[in-house]
Amino acid sequence: MLEGLTALEIQKSLLTGFELVEDYPNDPRGHSCLVLTWVRGNPVHIVCAPHEEALIIVTVYIPSLEDWEEDSKTRRKRQ
Repeated sequence: MLEGLTALEIQKSLLTGFELVEDYPNDPRGHSCLVLTWVRGNPVHIVCAPHEEALIIVTVYIPSLEDWEEDSKTRRKRQ
């Protein structure tokens, strides 16, 4: 299990590369998106929002296999 993610690890992972998982252009708080990146070889989801010349990090979490397929990009269907 991945614990104790640091801001520096998150920053480096985003600069190294990420994949867009979901786009939320109509979010009432403003346009945001969910991206998948990797920290210490483990998948990490980051919800972020572009704002002027900055990127706002809304939340960071480890995708659970209960909610996400093993690719960490596909939501599991709820029964």
